[in-house]
Amino acid sequence: RRVHGAVEVRTTFTATGRTRQGKELKTGRRVRLNGEEIAIFLYRTEWFAVSADCPHAGGPLELGDLEDFDDHEPCVVCPFHMWRFSLRSGSGLHPPTNELKLRRFPIRVRNDAVEIGFGHLSRETLEGADF
Repeated sequence: RRVHGAVEVRTTFTATGRTRQGKELKTGRRVRLNGEEIAIFLYRTEWFAVSADCPHAGGPLELGDLEDFDDHEPCVVCPFHMWRFSLRSGSGLHPPTNELKLRRFPIRVRNDAVEIGFGHLSRETLEGADF
């Protein structure tokens, strides 16, 4: 649907790669999609996609450890300062990180393809696209 010459996009999913059946990712994977740096994690049976850089000091979250916080909240631990962020909510899990938040992205797996959702597509992504 076009709105004033622009393409209106609600949530659009972009494939990032293929899954490895039944293999938990011990660390995340960094991808660049739609102008965003994104860290992708598979923890147990759940997929997560969050901003790739720690909001505190820019640490590469895809290199952080994954763990359960209070035995029910999957989190990533920033490798720079060991701050923990929930993969489900993006929230920091204890002071001073509880005021910081990771951006989260919708993620799904269809036909073994990992797809990330966006509310808009960047010009870079739209170049060469047919509508």
